[in-house]
Amino acid sequence: GGVEGVVLRARDGEAFTATTGAGGAEVTGLWTDGTTAIAVGRNGIVLRSADGGARWSRVESGTQRTLTGVWGSGPDDLYAVGAGGTILVSNDGGARWTVLPRTADDDLRAVAGRGRRDVYVVGTSAAVLHSRDGVQFLREDSGAPADLYGLAVRGDDVVAVGARGSITTRDPGGRWRLLPGGHRGTLHAVWRGPGGFACAAGQGGAILCRDAALGWVPMPSGVRVNLAGIASDGGDVFVAVGDYGTLLRSTDRGRSWAMLPTGERGTLEPGDLSPTWAQLPTRENKVLTSVWMGPRGDGLIVGRDGIVLRSTDRGARWSRIQSGTTKGLSGVWALGDGRAWACGGAGTLLRSVDG
Repeated sequence: GGVEGVVLRARDGEAFTATTGAGGAEVTGLWTDGTTAIAVGRNGIVLRSADGGARWSRVESGTQRTLTGVWGSGPDDLYAVGAGGTILVSNDGGARWTVLPRTADDDLRAVAGRGRRDVYVVGTSAAVLHSRDGVQFLREDSGAPADLYGLAVRGDDVVAVGARGSITTRDPGGRWRLLPGGHRGTLHAVWRGPGGFACAAGQGGAILCRDAALGWVPMPSGVRVNLAGIASDGGDVFVAVGDYGTLLRSTDRGRSWAMLPTGERGTLEPGDLSPTWAQLPTRENKVLTSVWMGPRGDGLIVGRDGIVLRSTDRGARWSRIQSGTTKGLSGVWALGDGRAWACGGAGTLLRSVDG
């Protein structure tokens, strides 16, 4: 979903078509279970679909405040959150909504949970609200130093992330603990693998990897440019990409990195050092925005001006291939069986079936 009532839908991940009935709404949050679908947005708008998002109709929300997050454990257990501590609840598939009494004035950004007896909301000023009955939300001390923007709940794990590199988690006893990350800038991308291992990349060349004993540990990337994407082949090889064509590669699960030469002017800023990074011969001085790595040594990178780079040797060498567009590309992902997708500016969607 997006501005001017645009809601796109695909049943196969390939052919996206515009849906009907969204009007001029600006959609900022979406939820669906495959049949019931709910969209929320600016000025308190709530849209409802009973056919998996093909057709939409507007329903009365009871508020004019901007809504930014929506979640449900099922169609009869729906929540929407937004500006000024706004929390809405619906127990009839989104047909009718009730505005709950405010327990906070913070702008709420995300909602998730396990069901109506265990619902969490996060927002500005490090706000965390928790409900055990789906009606009364009580504030908890998140331990975070700044605004929280994202929330994930899976099993007994509740994790919230936000500004200043904040990563905070809730233990089964109800206590929140700020995880040591060693980074105070914004984190832009994260990759998670088996056994809880993960690496994140972000502002100022930051790369953090999660160690079971030490938590999130900063790794020496050797650069200060902003990094926008990070991915792994599921083994030891990681690739990170960012501004000025920056391309970094690690072959030891993120402990040391090598910078590959992607442009004639180089990718380093004054004062940068890269003693443990190797330069790859892509000779592209474009902003690189996203990377995907497959388990069999194949890799894809996309970036500004429609650039697409391809590797077949676990990221050691990269070559440019024709994308058919000059639009900026911001995301890439593949299945590893030859099928791949990229997306970017002005609604650009690209697909490849030959790797």
